[in-house]
Amino acid sequence: MNTKGLQKLRQRGRRGPKANERMARAAGELQEEPFVGVMLTSRLQQQLDKCAIVNRHYFERREPQSLQIVSIKGKRVLGRPVKRGATSGSVEDTVRNIRSILLKICPQYNICVSEIKVHGSERVRVAEL
Repeated sequence: MNTKGLQKLRQRGRRGPKANERMARAAGELQEEPFVGVMLTSRLQQQLDKCAIVNRHYFERREPQSLQIVSIKGKRVLGRPVKRGATSGSVEDTVRNIRSILLKICPQYNICVSEIKVHGSERVRVAEL
């Protein structure tokens, strides 16, 4: 995010809630799509911190194919958004893809498919790394 965008976000407290929401969405900070991901526990965070530099692109880039760290109801979640109305097959593919990436970048972390959940379409705030 550029400096101008950060300045606008810092001034949010001076505007109404609708303006704040519009600015956050314009800055790419809010998403309103269902999100598939795993809760970011301290153990998983430690594994991500130890991740090899060549594998960091899987979760540090802001690209659609990369995993994102977002905040949902105050908890940090690592995963990927899915389109509203996505078929069960595409959600299953997303779950398998997330698990595959986590096994590659955190081989010591045993991830079960049941740990990866679909979070509703509540407002999701992109978390800082």
